[in-house]
Amino acid sequence: MTKLKENEIQIGIVTSKTNEEMENEFEHFGLSKLFDISVTASDTTKHKPNPEPILYALNKLGSLPEESIYIGDSIYDMHSSQSAGAKFALAKWGAKENPLFSSADISLETPLEILQHLK
Repeated sequence: MTKLKENEIQIGIVTSKTNEEMENEFEHFGLSKLFDISVTASDTTKHKPNPEPILYALNKLGSLPEESIYIGDSIYDMHSSQSAGAKFALAKWGAKENPLFSSADISLETPLEILQHLK
């Protein structure tokens, strides 16, 4: 994530966790400062696999879906991303095997591989 920030790439997180759960799990790692936006289940009325949370984040960032990559490890992540019009990058280090993942736009073995897919 620091490599992305060094290259002035905006980073957001869209999670099904509540604000409280997000704070409890991310604050003590010091990761929150790396995100330009955090969207939790507390921020939207619809949740993944609905595209609303991703579209909400992209709108707040001033980003277009077709110029964005969403990294996730679940089928809900993939459906939400693709329904929003963003590319989906499968984080294989956290994903369980599923034949549906064959429709992922990008498949990542390690987090650093995302750098190869940025323009």
